[in-house]
Amino acid sequence: MLACCCSRFYLVICLFLIVVVADRSVRAGSIYSSDDFEPTTFTAGTVNGQNLWSVISASTDDAVITSDFSKYGRQSLYLKNTGAYMVARLTLPNPVATTHYVDTWIYPSRSEFASNNTVFRFRDNSWTIIGYIQITLGGAVTVNGSNNGAKYRFNEWNRITVKLDMVNNVMDVYVNNQLAYTNSAMVSTPVGGIRVYDFDWIGAGTEMGDPSGPHVDGFYISDENPLVFVSNYGATGDGQTDDKPAIQSALNAIKSAPYSDLDNVTLVFDAEQTYMLGHDSGSGGMLWMTYASNFTIEGQNARLLVNSAVPAVSGNGILAFVECQNARLLNMIFDGNRDARTLSSPGQIWAHNVVFEETNDMLIDRVISRNAITDGFYIYTTDHSDPATFPARLHFIRCGADNCFRQGMSIINSDGVVIENSWFHNTHGTPPEAGIDIESNNGSAAPGNRNVVITGCSFTQNAGRGVLISSAAGGCTQITVEKSSFEGNHGPLSVGGSYCKIIGNTIGSNYGYTGTGRVLDLPYTDGANHDNLIADNHFVNLSHLESLDYSSLKLIYVHGGAGERNVIINNAFNNCDLASGDYYIWISGSAPTTTVRDNTKDGAPYP
Repeated sequence: MLACCCSRFYLVICLFLIVVVADRSVRAGSIYSSDDFEPTTFTAGTVNGQNLWSVISASTDDAVITSDFSKYGRQSLYLKNTGAYMVARLTLPNPVATTHYVDTWIYPSRSEFASNNTVFRFRDNSWTIIGYIQITLGGAVTVNGSNNGAKYRFNEWNRITVKLDMVNNVMDVYVNNQLAYTNSAMVSTPVGGIRVYDFDWIGAGTEMGDPSGPHVDGFYISDENPLVFVSNYGATGDGQTDDKPAIQSALNAIKSAPYSDLDNVTLVFDAEQTYMLGHDSGSGGMLWMTYASNFTIEGQNARLLVNSAVPAVSGNGILAFVECQNARLLNMIFDGNRDARTLSSPGQIWAHNVVFEETNDMLIDRVISRNAITDGFYIYTTDHSDPATFPARLHFIRCGADNCFRQGMSIINSDGVVIENSWFHNTHGTPPEAGIDIESNNGSAAPGNRNVVITGCSFTQNAGRGVLISSAAGGCTQITVEKSSFEGNHGPLSVGGSYCKIIGNTIGSNYGYTGTGRVLDLPYTDGANHDNLIADNHFVNLSHLESLDYSSLKLIYVHGGAGERNVIINNAFNNCDLASGDYYIWISGSAPTTTVRDNTKDGAPYP
């Protein structure tokens, strides 16, 4: 035994956004309300001071810009009255010669087709028509004069998405998210790229207040990263309606036509709204994002809240990503509502808030997971025996977990996870009750986890370890915990892996792990926790609490069954009030080689 001292979206719309955000999308916290891109007010014919729209009709007053009835929650073009003929023309400042998308919602009235069709034209830099879409009296949608039976819906919102392939000179057209035409040859070869968009209408004689006349909404042009709004699929964000089916529909939409071949499509939630998931005991289950790539989910600080009526049983978590790649999850709160749901099988159920299964190359930024009935975040693979399926290159930054029942985060299998500037607070309910638990399941390939970096994080008031690095199953290797703080946990750190680095952390008023009195320990692993570095950590204001069930407090502990070649150097103990029988560093008499040197107690070398 040795007593001594130790230490320690922007959305990627490459051309520009044509329309602007209206009322409910423009609020504090909305990332889509910047005057750099979308002014909250504008006059007909201008966007950001550029004269983009031009209107030709018997009376230009027939062309109105309004925020009423907007499908996207944006200001729109609307033909007001008199039955006059109108052309609304959009001219791009510069021609576009690359493949890109045009996306819009249109609300047509049957009456407007009494004497004329509605036509949507594309013109090149020489103003020659290169393609057009026409809606006939019967509701047929024709492309470049060809009719394959695609139908419009009158007196309802219709979505038209056009993919313009300027290299192969063909168009794909989607009507209400269904592919209607593919590889339709353009009328003429584009000269210098696409430049002009025309909408031709005949007025319906309607007034503002009834969306029965022609109404074009949410028009934008992009060569990547179009916006998809959950509100388009019926999600209300009112905190009462069951929004789960609508959100699932939106998730399905961004991974399928017409977006499946885009570099990045963004699903957008209304800022700071609450989306209720479920409505009764039969409405549980997860939201699923499966086999998808190249997408962003932008929460704008929206909250997904599980209804209190949803049973707290396996399967009733919140959102699972399965075999996803190259994705981003941003600015969202996941709330499992544990205090309002009765746990029938406490803790060891598969009902996590956010799951990452066999998912690679994903950024999770400013995501909060709270009140989980099991784990706040859960990272794993279904085939533990195959390292090729392990989640890889996940980056959590500025995230948090609070009041979770079993773990703030479980890392079951991984090869490359970074958790940066995040926090894990108040995990309690059923063991291990850790802030982060890095622990493989039975049957895992070895190592079960490797290359995990926890940096600049905070671990507070967890009923178990702040960070638990386990030797179970496939074990752990190359785990780094650095520059992080631990306060009020029952055992800040347990190091059961090999080649781990615990460096530069601050360990404050924590307690020894219940029953053992160990603050930072290398536990019994039958030699599996070897070649670890415990360096430059700062232990401050630790003291023995008689109310806890241990007889001896040990700030650093190396078990006799720990592995070889562990190094404990340059750690500092300051203002630690230990009782008789407590130890700053305890090396078991039967422990293998452990290097202990250059540690200090209250600034003086120790021992």
